[in-house]
Amino acid sequence: MRDAAPGLDAAGDTAGDGPGSQVADCWSRWLDGPLAIDASSVQELTELALPNVDDRNPWISDNGRHLYFSRNQGQSDVYLATRGSSTGAFSSANPVAGMNSGQADSRAWLTPDELTAALASDRNGSLQIYLAGRSAEGDPFGTPDRGHLTAVNSVGNLRFDPYLSPDGLRLYFAADSGPSNKLQIRIATRMGATADFGTSAVVPGTGGSSSNMADPALYQNERLLLFSAFPSAMGATGDLWYATRADIADSFGTPVRIPSVNSGSNDFDPVLSADGCELYFASTRDGGRFHLFHAQVMK
Repeated sequence: MRDAAPGLDAAGDTAGDGPGSQVADCWSRWLDGPLAIDASSVQELTELALPNVDDRNPWISDNGRHLYFSRNQGQSDVYLATRGSSTGAFSSANPVAGMNSGQADSRAWLTPDELTAALASDRNGSLQIYLAGRSAEGDPFGTPDRGHLTAVNSVGNLRFDPYLSPDGLRLYFAADSGPSNKLQIRIATRMGATADFGTSAVVPGTGGSSSNMADPALYQNERLLLFSAFPSAMGATGDLWYATRADIADSFGTPVRIPSVNSGSNDFDPVLSADGCELYFASTRDGGRFHLFHAQVMK
């Protein structure tokens, strides 16, 4: 998902609320408020739902036509569903060629050109982060590997939920690296696209939470963080949250629950469309299985 400079929408056009201007995107709602979700717009993507199957970890392309997600029918694999327009129904989904292993493969985060992906997999015995690439959209991905991720995968026992920046130089992920194996959101960086990622650190502003935190998704030059969080108490359910900061070098401020979408069931995996106006997420609110949902941000 392409970042845009402050005051610009994803296409680089001026956006605002002043006289004579039309709000072209929803980023100011997330960054400056007030943020409101149209509760009546919270809808399941029923065209993708299957009985006794869990669908999670959506990633939506900039043009809104490609939806990658993880599907668990006994083990998790990465799938792709497509549609002819950004507002149409998705077609039936298919496994992403080259990405799956026969073991658990989950959350894939792609660069905007869909040529590079970070994903989580336990194909080598423990849940770790991998990178995969291809030459052209529609081609199979090459075999995912950990060659540049030794330091990333040395933290905790579980490493998953990767977010890869559009330039491929900044990697956010979740790991059970906190006290009593609490899940934390961490960041690792590298100097170039062929370099190794360095030692990771807890994302500034997120380390003080007593809850488990996962599913990071970042927007607007990494000034907006969406994530899931749930307490460690037995039976606790997850909610969708967001936090903001003024600059990429700053700490994130106090997190806030995303309004009108949390259900009391498990709600995880929040991501946004390229204009910030459509929220996608996974929820168990419909019968206890994870299905994919979407909702509209009010401009």
